[in-house]
Amino acid sequence: MSAGAGLAGTGKSELAIHIAIQALSRPGWFPGGVLFIDLFSYDPALCLPPERALESLLRALAVPGRRIPVGLEDR
Repeated sequence: MSAGAGLAGTGKSELAIHIAIQALSRPGWFPGGVLFIDLFSYDPALCLPPERALESLLRALAVPGRRIPVGLEDR
């Protein structure tokens, strides 16, 4: 696990995506697949709240809508 930090527009997301694409090309590294979500944290109008981000990830994992908890902590 790793994290990147810095000012908006400095290329953090681009670097993470570039590295992820390279890692995906290596046999056996991610046999179950990958998930990616852009939180748009640089833009207050587009910023994705944590509960919506987690809902998106759970739906991507094929969790039925009726099984997704309402509260942030439960998600």
